[in-house]
Amino acid sequence: MCLNDLIGTVLRLIARGVLLVIGLVFFASLLVAAAVLAAGWALRYGWARLLGRATPAVGFGSDPFAQWRRFQAASQRWSGRPDEAAARRRDDLRDVEDAVVKPSRVPPE
Repeated sequence: MCLNDLIGTVLRLIARGVLLVIGLVFFASLLVAAAVLAAGWALRYGWARLLGRATPAVGFGSDPFAQWRRFQAASQRWSGRPDEAAARRRDDLRDVEDAVVKPSRVPPE
């Protein structure tokens, strides 16, 4: 066996060992995170039961229109005077006429 083969084999074993340790540390961190979440949920559940309250639901509230309202408020703030803009829109809508509905040409079946 050549010295190059011996060094290559040793380096491959070291690399495998390092990768194995990294994988085990990552897996252990996931287990710890799951255990912390489970312990927090159990404490919350136990505290509610101890006080005789209903068990609170775990949820993350989100408002899908929060960004929309934020940008609408910003546009009102930067568009000059909001009252003038609203008056201009109302003036533009005064010239709008309703469409005339015509009967369909397709005979009923």
